[in-house]
Amino acid sequence: MVVVGLAFVTVLVLSGGDFSFLTSNKNVLPPLSERINPQPLSASQVYIDGEVQPGKSVTIDRVNLERDGYIVIYDDKGGVIAELGRSPTLKAGSHGNVLVQLGKSTKDGDVILIKLVAADNEEIKAINGDPVQLQKNVGMVVSHYEDEY
Repeated sequence: MVVVGLAFVTVLVLSGGDFSFLTSNKNVLPPLSERINPQPLSASQVYIDGEVQPGKSVTIDRVNLERDGYIVIYDDKGGVIAELGRSPTLKAGSHGNVLVQLGKSTKDGDVILIKLVAADNEEIKAINGDPVQLQKNVGMVVSHYEDEY
């Protein structure tokens, strides 16, 4: 009984005497902004709105750079990445429909990693320290059986 009383006094002190939490409607959801975990924002961002088509180039729909830099595209095979191509150096600011030529063709089911790199070859990072990057599947994701070929 003493423990229950002590717990109630603790809640009373922490709530500042406001008992509205006891009568509030439990079915009301908080605003959307309080229910989602937003991505850390960065002045540098890269977007591809739709699918990446197989071929020898990738079109980047939008890129925002806080400093001069370029877009690098990697082939991502199970964590082993190899550079496929890079854009020309882009000035700081916003750019649309940037075509990046690749050294080899991509095909359905490939996975590419798109990173932003500064003109001094440093990875551009978001506020949380993570690289500004985007991973995309190429074309349709096709599963194959080990003995299919």
